[in-house]
Amino acid sequence: MDMATSEVAFGKVRAAAEAGQMIPPNWAVDENGRPVTDARLAKAVTPMSGAKGYAIGLMIELFSSALSGMAYGPGIVRKFDDWEHPQQLGYFVQAIDPAAFFPLDEFKAGVDEILDDISRQPAAEDNPFGRVLIPGEPEHERKAQRLKEGCPIAPVIAAQLRELGERHGVPWPGN
Repeated sequence: MDMATSEVAFGKVRAAAEAGQMIPPNWAVDENGRPVTDARLAKAVTPMSGAKGYAIGLMIELFSSALSGMAYGPGIVRKFDDWEHPQQLGYFVQAIDPAAFFPLDEFKAGVDEILDDISRQPAAEDNPFGRVLIPGEPEHERKAQRLKEGCPIAPVIAAQLRELGERHGVPWPGN
């Protein structure tokens, strides 16, 4: 599992800012910690699930910064604001060998049973997918689609990439 412990990844807020779009008030806060709907004013994203998400995020922060000796929070160079300095990001990776706890074939059968049971549950009427999904399933499907059809790029991002390429002598594909 690789995910942000915030309500959304900051990249979504940045994309909304560049597109001039508003964001939900639970996505980000300004420099004073007040919720914002104008993505251009966002200075930080909010933790997922309120206080419980904050606790999980803090635990991950402690593992990936204090445990590794790397920067945390305000000490991390923001990748979108400063391309000249390393971010000083720390990472925490945990690997578990299920066979150390239980026979592997029984573990796999249990996982399959749980995932199958979740997938068989009725979807809510307003579920845009029409079915109950397993975490990561939409991303897996999107990856397969993009490998087949290509990746869409927002016009504002495409313009920035084209300009960056021109500045550094890298031709835009199709020119």
